[in-house]
Amino acid sequence: MAVAVSLPLGVGSQAKAACPPLPYTFTNGQTADAGQVIGDLNAIQVCIGNNGSVNSGTAGQVGAYSATGNAISGTSLSSVLDSSIGSTQGSVLFRNATGWVALAPGTLGQALVSGGPGSNPSWGSGGLPIPFYAALTRPSASAFTLVHATSTTATLGDMPSGRGMTMNVTGAGSNSNSSMEQPVLSQTAFTVTTTVFLASSLDGNWWVGLAAKDSTGKYDAFGVQHSGGPGTFTEFTFNSINLLNTTTELYGVFNPNGPVWLRLQLTGGNFIFSVSFDGENWETASTISATHFLGSTLSTVGVIVDDNSSHHLIVDDLSWSQTTP
Repeated sequence: MAVAVSLPLGVGSQAKAACPPLPYTFTNGQTADAGQVIGDLNAIQVCIGNNGSVNSGTAGQVGAYSATGNAISGTSLSSVLDSSIGSTQGSVLFRNATGWVALAPGTLGQALVSGGPGSNPSWGSGGLPIPFYAALTRPSASAFTLVHATSTTATLGDMPSGRGMTMNVTGAGSNSNSSMEQPVLSQTAFTVTTTVFLASSLDGNWWVGLAAKDSTGKYDAFGVQHSGGPGTFTEFTFNSINLLNTTTELYGVFNPNGPVWLRLQLTGGNFIFSVSFDGENWETASTISATHFLGSTLSTVGVIVDDNSSHHLIVDDLSWSQTTP
């Protein structure tokens, strides 16, 4: 079998330049054997295979090398940026003097600051204030047991936003106590820290604090009390969740419209109760023997709420930690 064939291979193509010469050379009008033609076609196929292949992709993808080699496959633009620039969450893509690069994540509270034309952006101070709950250790309702007095009802649940949990207490006029508790980690030394925020009406008589309970069911609690005016720091003792024993005003006033950080430490046989309004600067409100009211064996520690009003008291607990030295 003889065929007449013309192969206008072109000049200077990248594929041709990277391939060896074809085994057979033909000119227009030349009669060539079919075997020669097939030989040239096979050589061209081998050349294309050696210089790369393009696999199928889907709409919206881009062609990229998924590994070192000569095969191009369809992939997402996000995957291309991950592999070529970086995949660290929080990174920012920007153009420096030579190409596109990633700016590594800054620290909590920093803002992206422009360097102006011809300069690179950087992380610095400024921007909008960070919500106070952003860096807190957020609690989960499943870590606590809810206890409440027989004269009231209460619920405890996680906030849908994931910022923490909420205790919703129905007031009954007196002894409307509810407590979210967990076992103490130590009988000799622990530190419990929490951040509470009133998410309901601030009127009426209510109290929120940290409480330790002994094995007989008595509570020694320290916190903030509101009784129609500016709040005070107060110690409450309860013979049981149903029965108030004493109320001792400690000192000072607090702003019930903002978050309050409360800390209760057991150390050296004493309870040390401290308060803060920013989570960093603490002031000691009370130091008292841990057994001045409670027995020697502690059972639980937690947040206790007393709602002596006729409305619901909603308390957001936005942070919680219990540690031992």
